Amino acid sequence: MSFLRFLRAAWVSICAQPTKKSKIAAIRSFVAALRSGLVPRKTAERRLAGCSNCPVYDAERQTCGDGAFVMIDGERLQNGCGCYLPMKVWFRKAQCWLWERSGATRGVDWDNS
Repeated sequence: MSFLRFLRAAWVSICAQPTKKSKIAAIRSFVAALRSGLVPRKTAERRLAGCSNCPVYDAERQTCGDGAFVMIDGERLQNGCGCYLPMKVWFRKAQCWLWERSGATRGVDWDNS
């Protein structure tokens, strides 16, 4: 994926945020992820493969859910972070939303994928 496609995908993801506060948080998160560097192609591919098997993955939009609330294993959780995953999986410091929120009991451990 070219750098311009990265920026376009980030812009689309940021614009999709519902509030000004969440847009600012998304911009800060994107800048921090971008500054962390990129992972090798094979690592990004493994991460994305893990995402495609996740219960919150939105295959049509290729995003980590849509931000709505859903029931997963009897627990009410927000349905993903809404990030565009073909972009997010490349960032070194990015982490699986479900892995972080579930206390490392669900989702994919991207550090060891």
